[in-house]
Amino acid sequence: MAAWFPTTVILFLSVATPISAARECIGTLPNEAHGIRGTFCVNDHLTFSIDGFYYDGFGPEAFPYYYLQGTMPNRNGGGVIFPAEENPPSNRFTRAYFNEDIILRIPVEHDRTVCDIGWFTIWCRRARQLFTRIEMTEAVRTFLNCSTPTTETPVTMTTETPETTQPIVTQPPTVDPVTFENCRRLSARLEVSWTLNRATQVATFRLCGCISAIETNDNQYLGFGLSGSTAQTQMFGADATITWVDDETGPHAVDYFLSGYIQCGPDRRGACPDEVDSSGSCTNDVFAVSGIKEDGLQCITYSRNFSTSDAACDLPINPDNTQQYIVWGIGGLGETAFKHFERATMNDPPLHLGREPEDECSSAARLECRGCEGFEGVTMEAMEDRTFRVRIGPSGSERGYRSITGEEGWGIAYFIDRELIPELVVQRGRTYTFIVEAGEDPTYLAEYHPLYITDSASGGRELLNQQQKANERVFAGYNSTVDPTTGEILEERPVAFGRYCEYQQSTEAAAILDSCGSQADYTAALAGFCKTGSVGVLEWTPDENTPDTVYYQCANHFNLGWRIRVQGGSSALATMATDSALATIASWLTALLLVAVTLVLWL
Repeated sequence: MAAWFPTTVILFLSVATPISAARECIGTLPNEAHGIRGTFCVNDHLTFSIDGFYYDGFGPEAFPYYYLQGTMPNRNGGGVIFPAEENPPSNRFTRAYFNEDIILRIPVEHDRTVCDIGWFTIWCRRARQLFTRIEMTEAVRTFLNCSTPTTETPVTMTTETPETTQPIVTQPPTVDPVTFENCRRLSARLEVSWTLNRATQVATFRLCGCISAIETNDNQYLGFGLSGSTAQTQMFGADATITWVDDETGPHAVDYFLSGYIQCGPDRRGACPDEVDSSGSCTNDVFAVSGIKEDGLQCITYSRNFSTSDAACDLPINPDNTQQYIVWGIGGLGETAFKHFERATMNDPPLHLGREPEDECSSAARLECRGCEGFEGVTMEAMEDRTFRVRIGPSGSERGYRSITGEEGWGIAYFIDRELIPELVVQRGRTYTFIVEAGEDPTYLAEYHPLYITDSASGGRELLNQQQKANERVFAGYNSTVDPTTGEILEERPVAFGRYCEYQQSTEAAAILDSCGSQADYTAALAGFCKTGSVGVLEWTPDENTPDTVYYQCANHFNLGWRIRVQGGSSALATMATDSALATIASWLTALLLVAVTLVLWL
């Protein structure tokens, strides 16, 4: 077997335009999602730079995005997209960045300069979420001398061709094709092959999986790794590799540490790349070798050392015949919670990575990459007073939340009376009680999902800024203290929370999902558990001030719930519209009558 991967750290340095010493640095980009950070600077009237830029690459459609002065950033857009990458050209961030210095340029054809800009952000169009934002300061305006006309300056600056440095790239040595000695079929849609080179202490893996046939623009990941427990399959503490093939940039493999069902936060809780570590003690220790994506099948080959120096983030591979439990998953890159790793359930047998060679896949049927139709969803009608029980469970991959709502999910979702995000149909004047069992510890966001009723289709009120909150109407689930003079909300907090109960995906449920089984069969196969504690209670009586469509959502995360249709009587908005229409008709009739009277008198 050819030795092909050295036991040294492989370092890639990005191509960058030399950064001028004369620039104004505003500060560090705040991380609102996907581990973004870096020092943000203004170089000139058309150019920004970010030093030490980090981004995990998992936003489905992430763009650099600026807002003109007088416009506040918000999740629904309203700004201007400009190029993220120059080689190859792309408006979208197409890959992960780990401590890289990058340059962002406003195109001359935009006919705008930094002097016209109020905010720089990175915005995800598909998820409708801001990943970071930073405001232009008065120091920037002074640095650029914005008080004087700058119409000629940008043109002069951008017509010059800046010098560029040659990329410094350390590539692994050329290697012979890898022969995989072992293969295990993990599900009807995913298999893993591997070989261990004991001479070089290097393990090489190949993941092959059927990616989504449901229409979507984002990439699909295949994930595999070692369990966080030596006694069972466990996502918490797992050391996983997330792989995918990008249509523009090719195969990717990123080293992840899994410590929660949420996106990576500033405290590194959740699903975080190893390199998003403020202490600098963890590094990306996996390397993508090759990958293909065609006819619904995606295969990526990657490698890693048996042991690494990242004791806090990486788990060692046992080259002997010792069993090791694993985790694995398939999903969309936009579903950053990586809750799909729940598919590796406690019933999955462990692997003996150092076993005698055995190909368990050769006798199995070829991976069937046929597409499954998405779930249509369930509708619950409640024309009388009713009580609903709300818990947390798996989002059903691309067949579930995404198919039902058309929006990106987070890998988990609300279940009401054991149904995945049902659409509720309720009656004005009736009282509905929600027994909430979705977590009560606000210090642990992975298991804290307070319920509230809102006119926002995505929810996530705790993630919004003050202006966004002002544009959202909340109908239940919050206690607020309001200034009696100005009407301004002085303090508010979610109140509908209780003990944590979760439906977990069993081996049977995963098989149903992968084999195009029905939604009813899938939810029936889920196994549930509850932690000790008290339940939360939310009572809500929709009235004439309630719109015809509202949503039950999570206060701490976007897109966990779904829609409520409100019937009976008329909403105040509908009544106003009806009154307006009647008034218009009356004015028309009056005008016609006057014309008729005038004609009679004239005749």
